[in-house]
Amino acid sequence: MNCENCQTTLPDEAIACWKCGAPVAASVALAPSKKDETDLLFVIITFVISVAFFVCAGWSVPFTIWGLVTNSTKEIPPLSELGGILSGLAFIVAAVAVFGGSWWGSYWLLKRISRPT
Repeated sequence: MNCENCQTTLPDEAIACWKCGAPVAASVALAPSKKDETDLLFVIITFVISVAFFVCAGWSVPFTIWGLVTNSTKEIPPLSELGGILSGLAFIVAAVAVFGGSWWGSYWLLKRISRPT
């Protein structure tokens, strides 16, 4: 390979000319491309999809976990207060996990579908 600026012979792996310092055209083609930025439209669409999923089906998971923890602590009276606190925390964690998972999943799916081949 030759430098386009000074015509010095360069190895094929050269990034710049060792004599004049000019960048080699082959290295420009190998430069990493910019990381695609998050599209605001995708964020809004996926948020709406995840809210709709959570309103329709997502509440069943947190309420199921809340019911299981509450019912298991009713059998042991000293743990009933702690069970109430734990079931509330479990409800919040499950709700955030279901909502966040549906949001991430719908965002990932839309980005995957719309990605140019």
